[in-house]
Amino acid sequence: MRATLVANPSAGRGRGQWAMKVASKALSQAGWQLQVVRTELPGQAEAAAGEAVRQRQQTVVVVGGDGTINEVVNALAGHQVPLGIIPAGTGNVLARQMRLPYDPLKACRILLSSHPDNADLGRVLFPGGNQTCTSRYFLSMAGIGFDAQIVQAVTDAAKARLGPWAYVLSLLREARRPKVSHLTIRVDGDEIQADAWLLVVANGASYAWHLSICPQAQMDDGLLDMSLFLASGSAPYIQQLLGTLLTARPFKPGMPCRRFQHLEVDADPPLLVQLDGDVCATTPVTVDVAPQALRILMPTLRSSNRPL
Repeated sequence: MRATLVANPSAGRGRGQWAMKVASKALSQAGWQLQVVRTELPGQAEAAAGEAVRQRQQTVVVVGGDGTINEVVNALAGHQVPLGIIPAGTGNVLARQMRLPYDPLKACRILLSSHPDNADLGRVLFPGGNQTCTSRYFLSMAGIGFDAQIVQAVTDAAKARLGPWAYVLSLLREARRPKVSHLTIRVDGDEIQADAWLLVVANGASYAWHLSICPQAQMDDGLLDMSLFLASGSAPYIQQLLGTLLTARPFKPGMPCRRFQHLEVDADPPLLVQLDGDVCATTPVTVDVAPQALRILMPTLRSSNRPL
């Protein structure tokens, strides 16, 4: 097996360095011919995966977190080179979705016995300069509003020092000032007008920690799921936030999850947009599904629709 191993050594407060060494040794001992690429700056993982496609490598393995995986996904989308994952990040949302162990040696053993399967991707288009549009793919989820606000407030230094607790502290700070906007949403031909503080679009059931905002979302059904959190006063907002955190399920009466293929979102005032845990844009955005756009090595895609 000819493979490129894309590793982020700083992922998970340095866990990526150890996981890279373990994975390199285990896969090499299994007979894989590895080209190891260490990433240090944004964009390097995507560039390395793009080069692997051009070199006709047989697979690309990521050692890192959701951000590194997202970069690689954006290079592999639409190609036949499959993605393998050794989780080593701070949040590891996709690892929970795929039920992958955090022990890199165990993850390698699963990888060696896995077969390529097809997964859907979400694609976000947002306005660029000169009346053009830029697009990015996501594998797990997109968030518009409050969660992107949390992500933007977390610094690399805080993640290195506190790990997952950096997000918890950011949540507590930002929860005092949620940004509410009037959203105009066009979803598969229908229009929704609503004041809201969060819109989540999910490709899989896992969201963050042990939370599942769209529990029925599946990565291979040709659809995305959306969940809208309405703003109707401070008491309902606090109820929604605490109810979701405490029950690990969306607590938001009156707006159930909805499945769709095409979604347009505008917000007044504009809201931040995050993809797989990284802020990348502001509204307005268009979101649609890219069915079967990614080849991915996983234990069993259809049996991994529920998070750990």
